[in-house]
Amino acid sequence: MIDTVVIRLRNLYRNQDIYRAVLSKSNKLMSKTLLEHTISDFNESAKAMFERVEFEGKKYLNMERRRMYVPSSHYEVSTQINIDFIEFNLSIPKYLFGNNIAQFVYPNYENGFSLGYHMKIINQVDKVYEELIRFIKDFFEENFEKEYLIKINYDDITIERIDLCFNQIFENEDQARIYLNYVKRFKKPYESLKTDRMQDFSTGISYRGDGYYFKIYHKGDEYRKSDRKRHVIINNVLKKDPSRLNKKEQELWVKVNELHGSKFPINIEKIQEIANRILRYEISFKKKGLSYHYKKNDLASKDPEFNIT
Repeated sequence: MIDTVVIRLRNLYRNQDIYRAVLSKSNKLMSKTLLEHTISDFNESAKAMFERVEFEGKKYLNMERRRMYVPSSHYEVSTQINIDFIEFNLSIPKYLFGNNIAQFVYPNYENGFSLGYHMKIINQVDKVYEELIRFIKDFFEENFEKEYLIKINYDDITIERIDLCFNQIFENEDQARIYLNYVKRFKKPYESLKTDRMQDFSTGISYRGDGYYFKIYHKGDEYRKSDRKRHVIINNVLKKDPSRLNKKEQELWVKVNELHGSKFPINIEKIQEIANRILRYEISFKKKGLSYHYKKNDLASKDPEFNIT
């Protein structure tokens, strides 16, 4: 139900220890981008943490994008380090399960779980919110508190983006593709207007609104083009050196071998087979969209005279 989240840690000067920990855990520097503001716009304590760059007679600060390696999940978290914050961009299912064919939902091993009740999306909402908050705390505890003994101030943490999703699973791949073709025939908002909000591509459709982005696509094609390649690399590395698997992963590998006869830690063919039968419905809310719905559904419900604009 929840896939990608962008978590922002603010007040970077107060959280310098986390900044240094991110650098130590990062093995790839993706890019450095000059910030638009001149160095005089920022306080002295923040300036000292960043490299100063001179361009056309003005001094600028660098923004860095890095990949932070997480050994427990063999997954790299994208990070953006800015003048006063760090953003962590990650897919929760990939972080927890190694793929996002699996969904981040209220787990069936919880005492209060009821299959008949919680299989409905509307009944997952409150529980998934609790799971999300728990995940964020676990993420910082695992990567910073336990490893570096850094105490996290959760008042400095905000969610800048959240992707909600639903997997519609069919009996076979043909059914999924036929259904997708019918969906693409539906009348869509703004379809009659010349606009780039609506896009129709071979494996799905998408629509960009104000503060949100919605798409329906064939999951098998998306997995084949992206995560499958990464899983092949991970399998080859772990096959040569099984000691890089933790105990839980080793036990899971044994179970996968017994069920599906997989000779590798990640059963790529099984994931591909499931993905081929899935249509994925996904909506991404950024800050503007999140703020709108918070005002509409929370503040406005408490105060009838509240102006949402």
